[in-house]
Order: sequence, then C-alpha cells, then structure tokens
Amino acid sequence: MPAVAMMRFSALLIVLGVAIASHGAAAQPAPQPALTLLVATNGSVPCQGGVVTITVAVDNPGDTAVPVLFPSGQRFDLAVYSDSGEVWRWSAQRNFIDEEAEVLFPPGLTLLGRPTWDGRDANGVSIGPGSYRLRGFLSAAPITSNLVVLERESAGC
Repeated sequence: MPAVAMMRFSALLIVLGVAIASHGAAAQPAPQPALTLLVATNGSVPCQGGVVTITVAVDNPGDTAVPVLFPSGQRFDLAVYSDSGEVWRWSAQRNFIDEEAEVLFPPGLTLLGRPTWDGRDANGVSIGPGSYRLRGFLSAAPITSNLVVLERESAGC
C-alpha cells in the first residue's frame, strides 16, 4: 500500500474518520468531524419487566461516503454509567465475528441498531432509582456519541 494511502487510512481511523490527506502542497484547515454517532432512547429506565429501546445511528453530514474499517463484526457498543462507574455494557456476553470489514457510510443517517436494556447491571441485578448516563461508541474509531441521561424513578420499582 503506498505511503500516502496508508496515512489517509490511519488518519481516518485515528482522527474520528475525518482526515483526508492533502492533494497539494497548500496548507489545509484543521480537519472537521465527518461522522457523528447518535444515541437516543424511547424514555426512562422502566421498572422490572420492561425495557428501554436505544436507537444507534451514524450521521455523515458530508457529500461523499466515508469508509470505515471495522476489526470485527461489532459496529458499536453502549455503556451505562452511575456516579460510581460503569453498570452495564451492551457488548458484554456477546460474540462477534472475528473478521475485518469495511463499511461505507453514505451521506445522511445510517441506522446501526435498536438494542434494548432491561435496567439490570452487569451482574443481572436491577439498578436502583437515580440518574444514569448512556454513551455509545463506534467500534472502529475513537468516535463517541452524545450523552443521554436516563432516569429511574423510585415509585413503583
């Protein structure tokens, strides 16, 4: 692989999928993010027996498709945090194919999935009332999502 192409590919993965190497000697402005990971939920964390649905999507605001090389079949991950640390991770106890794949993200939104969470921690224990933070991660690049605050009310749980 030519050195310029290798630099472009490395920059794409390392710098939020944004750097495209210069085609000339002219100075280029600072790179702008090309991909944004978006996370949203359908509401608060339900009491036992219910689930919260999490929508995960990638936004490409550019005019051209952005290629991203994923090291496995996993495209994203999600984590829920309390004040004392991580309480749940979507990818825990899941298996993903161990094969690289390049995915082209066309301009606009690309839905990655709609996983659910039942309000239990990593040990299967129902979380207590309070505020929790949900964050998404793109598996191939250091791109994190917006932060979503989840609430669990104490009444009825």
